[in-house]
Amino acid sequence: MAAEVLAHRMTMSSTGQRSSTVRFSLAAKRRRKSLWRLAKCLMRSTHQTYFPPVNTELSPCLIPQRSIASADKSEQLLPNVLLYVLENVDLENRIRLRQICHLTESLFLLLPVRFPPIKIHSTANRSLELFISKPDLIIKFLLPDLHLSVDTDTEGVISLRQWQAELVVLRIAAHVDHIEHLWLETNINGLLCSALMNQLTKCDNEMKSQRPRRLTMKKLTIVGESTKFDIVQYARLIAHVSPKLEQLRLRHFRLESRCQSKALWSSINNCSALKQFQYESCILDRYSHEFVSDVLRRKCLEALEIGGINGFRDSDLLHIATNKPLRNLSVVCPLISPASYLQESFITTLFHLDTLLIECDSMFSLDDLEQRETLTRLLSFMKVSSHLEVAHVVDNHVAQAARAMSYWLELSRETQRTIMLKLTDISQDRIDQATGRLLRKCDNVFKGPTAGYSLVLTRGAGRIHVLDRYTWFGEDENEDEC
Repeated sequence: MAAEVLAHRMTMSSTGQRSSTVRFSLAAKRRRKSLWRLAKCLMRSTHQTYFPPVNTELSPCLIPQRSIASADKSEQLLPNVLLYVLENVDLENRIRLRQICHLTESLFLLLPVRFPPIKIHSTANRSLELFISKPDLIIKFLLPDLHLSVDTDTEGVISLRQWQAELVVLRIAAHVDHIEHLWLETNINGLLCSALMNQLTKCDNEMKSQRPRRLTMKKLTIVGESTKFDIVQYARLIAHVSPKLEQLRLRHFRLESRCQSKALWSSINNCSALKQFQYESCILDRYSHEFVSDVLRRKCLEALEIGGINGFRDSDLLHIATNKPLRNLSVVCPLISPASYLQESFITTLFHLDTLLIECDSMFSLDDLEQRETLTRLLSFMKVSSHLEVAHVVDNHVAQAARAMSYWLELSRETQRTIMLKLTDISQDRIDQATGRLLRKCDNVFKGPTAGYSLVLTRGAGRIHVLDRYTWFGEDENEDEC
């Protein structure tokens, strides 16, 4: 009797195992079918917008010689089909598909991981905030173990501590292949760049690295005062991403030695694809004039902004800007004046500019007829559709600000060119008072519709945009990129 019971139990056990195996097989089959339906759905949505050829060069050993039609009948996922699907879906869906099986995991590693613009900046209380259009890429892909959350008050903002920001750049170095735009505006810029470069070096040295591709960037912005240590790290980062870098903006920099300047400009010299460049020093830079001309004259620049370089002369401007496809030009240096742009060899470049920025300091006289004639000639050589951007120092005086507005408005009327006016060293209240004063005293001055962060004033065919106290030229456009 006991033997019969034991035999019965063994039979039931084997039957249970077989039924469990069958259930598992059916579940796996349903899972494959569900995934295949998802893949076909993604393929159809992709086909409606863009249908490039399947890239079979990434991993020939994983591409079997079976047709998509036969895969559709057997409900199996072929690697070449799934690779095509992964190539043409956004990164968030790709991460979801990655977690299905070993095949999707291996195919995921074959494709580059591209991130949208990322901005990390310091707040008033010295904490850090990270801006990104798709926060889940940080929360669920780079830092899933930290359980971060997005700020409820501001969309796309993640609050970070210093060690968390360092961990972000470490994970970027290990898992990300391309960043559209990296914007660093913190009090630990040098530390973040150092952590990023050290991790990249470590990944490059590891022969079994899962992500052998080199990190690339299209745009890089670094804002903040710089120590000797920081400059070395910036130079390392710029040199690393230089082959694909198209836009480089360095703001509020402090170069205190020739050695620092040489290291920085040597790394910039490697940026062969550079199209837009900005360098602004927070103090008068006494060293960069030795290198800037030789480095930038080899670049095919479309936008150039230079500020605070002592010793930068008219000849340097000609070497850099002549015979270049420049569209936006801003050079604010002690030896550069409006007359610098009226040199005969520069006239052609001047005509093709969309924007030109000049600075009028406290020594600028509104009664200087020779200076006025120079500005009239400068405006007349520019295209009708172009804009002259003027940063005018008015020392917080309402009457002086109203007179400056009238001065540029009259020049705009005479030349029929649009002028963007930024009044500096003056509060917003005084700017508003000066605007009201001008509208009351001049019957032919009218207030136009507000354009972005500027107030529009017109006089006949003349038109000026008066920027508010907290906005710089094109700043709102640059913020939208990140």
